Amino acid sequence: MSSQGAAADAARRDVRELIEAKGHVVDNARGAIARLDAAFAAGELQRTPALVQFLADLEPALEQALASGRTTVVDARVDPAEQCFPMIPAGAAAVDMVEYEEPAEVTAA
Repeated sequence: MSSQGAAADAARRDVRELIEAKGHVVDNARGAIARLDAAFAAGELQRTPALVQFLADLEPALEQALASGRTTVVDARVDPAEQCFPMIPAGAAAVDMVEYEEPAEVTAA
């Protein structure tokens, strides 16, 4: 997501909350995709070629995973600049999980 401003920040926050919500992960992902579509339509976020491709791949993968009726792993690659947390670095164990840390507030002196 490459847009700036309060509306873009709110759209990003909404999508993250949908993804992190308790419940069925596929339903959460569908909600996040719907929120992204709404943010694009409202001009809150700009589509990038990489994001368009990611969403085009993600939705069918989730639908196939759900239709399989089995435990399924969907390998969804995310740009490190998007700071998708929590994450486990490549080759690391789950105990090495990296959590998001709120940036410290900077106040003018």
